[in-house]
Amino acid sequence: QQVKQYGVWKAKAVYWNTSQWWDENINESTKDDPDYLLTDIGGYNAYLGMSYNEIGTLARSQHKCQGFGGIIERGTRMEYFKHLAGEHCKLSFFEGHQRSWKDLAGMEIEGLFSNLLDGFSFLDPAQNVPALLDILERLEAMPASALRDEKVTYCREIIQDCLGLYTEVIGDDYSFVMGDSLALHLNVMNRSSKKVDLKEVRFTSGQVLQYNETLSTNVEWSKALKIVVRAAPSTPFWLENPHTTLFQIDATKDPLFAENPPTLAAKIVLEIDGRTFEYTVGADYKWRDPAYGERRRPLVAAPEFTASFEENIALSQPNQRKVIQVKIHSFKKNLEDQLTIKVPAGWMVEGDKQSISIAAAHGEATLSFTLIAGPNASRGTLQLQNKAGRALLNYQEISYDHIPTQTLFAPASMQCILLDAKIVPGKIAYINGVDDGLPKAIRQLGFDVDVFEVSDLAKLDLSAYRSVVLGIRIYNVHEELKNFNDRLYAYVEEGGNVIMQYNTAPRGSDGTKFGPLPFELSHERVTEENAEVKFLAPKHRIMNQPNKITQDDFKDWVQERGLYFAVKWDEAYVPLFSWADKGQEAVDGALLVAPYGKGQFVYTGISFFRELPAGVVGAYRLFANLLSFEP
Repeated sequence: QQVKQYGVWKAKAVYWNTSQWWDENINESTKDDPDYLLTDIGGYNAYLGMSYNEIGTLARSQHKCQGFGGIIERGTRMEYFKHLAGEHCKLSFFEGHQRSWKDLAGMEIEGLFSNLLDGFSFLDPAQNVPALLDILERLEAMPASALRDEKVTYCREIIQDCLGLYTEVIGDDYSFVMGDSLALHLNVMNRSSKKVDLKEVRFTSGQVLQYNETLSTNVEWSKALKIVVRAAPSTPFWLENPHTTLFQIDATKDPLFAENPPTLAAKIVLEIDGRTFEYTVGADYKWRDPAYGERRRPLVAAPEFTASFEENIALSQPNQRKVIQVKIHSFKKNLEDQLTIKVPAGWMVEGDKQSISIAAAHGEATLSFTLIAGPNASRGTLQLQNKAGRALLNYQEISYDHIPTQTLFAPASMQCILLDAKIVPGKIAYINGVDDGLPKAIRQLGFDVDVFEVSDLAKLDLSAYRSVVLGIRIYNVHEELKNFNDRLYAYVEEGGNVIMQYNTAPRGSDGTKFGPLPFELSHERVTEENAEVKFLAPKHRIMNQPNKITQDDFKDWVQERGLYFAVKWDEAYVPLFSWADKGQEAVDGALLVAPYGKGQFVYTGISFFRELPAGVVGAYRLFANLLSFEP
């Protein structure tokens, strides 16, 4: 698609954006070095009233889940680019490639732009529309190209903004079921004194509504209507098909899109000064939130109902009976159907057919059935079907203030896994860091898990617990945890077991003391999930009790081995594993164990937060050993 749109091109130079992370003296070492191009990214944009690095640090702080929030920067900020191949740039990456409107479309259009900017009316932007229409005519006369199409679109949008044109399509609900009648409100407003006529509205579902009405100044034109839309459930196009390492995208979908096109959209056709303009708007649902005011989300197509499990895997010992719950969500009124459960070979189910009756749209019901693992049960997928035998979908939603609401409809299924893992039973205290879903996985092993926040440590009786697990990045997101370190260390000294999962340390730091005995964190990681593992202390208790850990326990891992390993540690710590990515030096700080008083302290950068939710049996067996500490 890119070649068709932009033609073929070849990279003329390759540069690496290096920094003080790799060279603390880079300010001095790059002076007068022709292999380095220095660029100040802290320039000030007077139109925006912001520096570019100010915009950048605001954007970086939107990367919430990795804790990338930072202090806003303003002013000079040098970036260092090391030449690796090709041509050398002396002053800028863009030298010799600057283009003007004169180069693109000739002197005449550059003069039109100059005149427009010199006399631009900010108080009455509609006065700029005649000049913009002249520019649009010249742009449309340019030879066809991706650049020409882009500039035409921008010019049309500027004309829309200058006229204060507002268009929206609003649904009565955030979802609709395929084939049902959908209630909509179409709203259009011209907030300028210039004459604008509404000609027609074309929906992507096929309906075309003819109008020939002049929009009154600053008065909303509104129509209520009902249409029938036939659309597949709204799911990101790259997640529609099963995938492992690569997304499988249908040939009908454009992989260059960053997101799905709207499930339903309308093309509003207007006439301005005798010219036809088409503006496309996606259908939304909007509602009043008492705290935030107006809220919006895109309209989504949905099946009649969905089914979801509380957990996406079921771990069972042979002949173990497990009660599984399924939450049914109805997207229509007066739902009457049936839930049918299909289990993999060697598994049995009690309650495999259950009736569903839900009166209200978005009503929910919870159904339960009992899953039994036979002695020779195979690992496989439990599937859910409706009365007609069609596979049911699970509904997932991501909703944050800083992004549009994301929806995913995926097959409603559960992995059934026969697990041979012993534990020493007991209570586990899990202290939340960043939400990682691990408490559910620990319960699958058979432990009794209580989940707490860091603030609970002020009064929590730790002696009631066999082990205390600290959630991932807990020291990074809860600085107040350091105030409770002495309580944790005292618990260990009296015979407790603290398992600290990975945390990050800022580059250049001298190594924060996280445990009762010092160790220093690094940015070392092993990203190859099948990297060969070497056992450094094969006779250690964690390697043998209650489960004998073997090389087989490191098969079928997902995504990586681990990250943010320790790099230096007190001699009391025992490293258990060594591994490396191909071509890299081996690292030994993935799992450290130290006796302390009567108890034990563990630091692990192993990605249990990935492996356990994915049902990796060996990771469960290893984690069972970590939790089953006996003083």
